[in-house]
Amino acid sequence: MATVDLRTEAKQILDELSDESLGVVVSLLSSLKDRECPKRADLLSIYPWVRYLSDAECDEFFEELSNAAKDNGTGVDEVVNAWRETAEILSDPETMTDIAESERQIANGEGVSWDREKQRLNIRSL
Repeated sequence: MATVDLRTEAKQILDELSDESLGVVVSLLSSLKDRECPKRADLLSIYPWVRYLSDAECDEFFEELSNAAKDNGTGVDEVVNAWRETAEILSDPETMTDIAESERQIANGEGVSWDREKQRLNIRSL
């Protein structure tokens, strides 16, 4: 039976992480060591764009980030990139105005169904 050198395995995992992801993992481990849950301010210090997320979105981001970090850190970059893109959208007033207008149009029945648009564009379903 082969023995597992946890330090070597941990080093290999950490070597594959980006600097940003490594910072997250270190922050989470430090918080766990102190038996404290990292707070929104901790995320703001690492990711300034978090300020564009609502409290609920921030909680969701932190939960996804924590889960990714627990899973050998393999999904941390994907989680961070997805939420950063969300924050970029939320931070752009023009985009948010367009989204609000689209939602208003849909609520008022002013939208066009995808089926009708496919017909207009002569797109056939697969």
